[in-house]
Amino acid sequence: MINIGALKKLIVGYRQYLAYKKTYNTIINTLKAGAINIQFGISSTSSISSVIVNTPVSNVKFHIIKANIPFLLCLADMDTLKVYYNNLKNVLVTLTKSVPVLR
Repeated sequence: MINIGALKKLIVGYRQYLAYKKTYNTIINTLKAGAINIQFGISSTSSISSVIVNTPVSNVKFHIIKANIPFLLCLADMDTLKVYYNNLKNVLVTLTKSVPVLR
């Protein structure tokens, strides 16, 4: 899911990570627990770990937090990855390909 708000990091909720892990059997990196702090309104939470996810765009590091949220791709990281969302065609566009997006 694309995050157009104030978040500046790629994040995912722990439960969503567990669902992903059932399919892809990934290993989380707990060495950098607390590496980032995410602000939600008046409350905040620190990351508990991170995981590298092989997305159709590239391999991306998501920070895992204890919150009930999906994988969030932020605009700042989309700029870094040189990808944009074409909402008229429902595709993520990279320098070399277009990836369909389901709504």
